Amino acid sequence: PFDWNTWMWWISLTALSNTTAVVLISIAVAMLGVPLFGATGDGGSTSIALQVAMAPLFFLAGSVVGAGQWIVVRGEILRAGWWVLATAAGWMAGYLWSYLLFPPGSDTSSIALLLLPWVMFGLASGLCQWLILRHHYHRAGLWVPVATLAMAVGATGWLVGGLMGGAFSWIFAAAFSGWFLLRILPPKRLWPESRSGKDEG
Repeated sequence: PFDWNTWMWWISLTALSNTTAVVLISIAVAMLGVPLFGATGDGGSTSIALQVAMAPLFFLAGSVVGAGQWIVVRGEILRAGWWVLATAAGWMAGYLWSYLLFPPGSDTSSIALLLLPWVMFGLASGLCQWLILRHHYHRAGLWVPVATLAMAVGATGWLVGGLMGGAFSWIFAAAFSGWFLLRILPPKRLWPESRSGKDEG
């Protein structure tokens, strides 16, 4: 039977943590005045060192998302604490990829191009999370496109509708990814049934 309770927790915590991560990034960017991905670029005058120094911010934002999801996945997989590190590493890798492809001053004014860095966040974090899921679920490779699409959906609402639009789009994206994780990916039996797959990470 479908685990409705776990699904609702996944939706709530994933949507809340993603919204928190976006707010954290927005505040830091506003305070530091560092253009991201060229959308408000200054012709590339921002130093490379300052741009690279932003990477730990995205690691922190990814940690927030990973910690929110860890509360759910710790009851489903062993050594779930690695989920937080994988998600954080994926967000930071996504930022660095985006910086290389869309440096400050590049023309990324359209919504489609502004969305591409967030697609890379989803792709990078999905790849890192797959390294964990592949030990616990059959067909875990499907998680990578699902995580990428979920991030694209969530970010679209934020880019188009601001914080309020993002809050609703993250809920929809979390519902999609959580449904896929709990319904589509069949779990592997790696430990005795008596453990119920529980691990505090």
